Amino acid sequence: MRVITPSNMDPWRGRWEAGARFSNGQIFTAERHGLDLSNCETFVYTRAVPTREVYVPIGQERPTESFTCPVLRRSRDGKRVQVITPLGYRQWVDADD
Repeated sequence: MRVITPSNMDPWRGRWEAGARFSNGQIFTAERHGLDLSNCETFVYTRAVPTREVYVPIGQERPTESFTCPVLRRSRDGKRVQVITPLGYRQWVDADD
């Protein structure tokens, strides 16, 4: 059994209601920041699944997972965006898409 302590929360894990576009954490944080989720800008963030979550034999690539996240703001140079992660955290990610 894997235990995640409150100090080691994964911001890319969240809880979705059935059929919901955004996670409960994203909805809560967006409401706190006054963001209208019905017509906000979104960003699809793709990352490799951490090795602690899946077994990957040597020489094979790790699987990827994608998350649709609401955008709070973009950096001045446009290279980074601040998104709301599925857990509800605000996090800067590269906007290289």
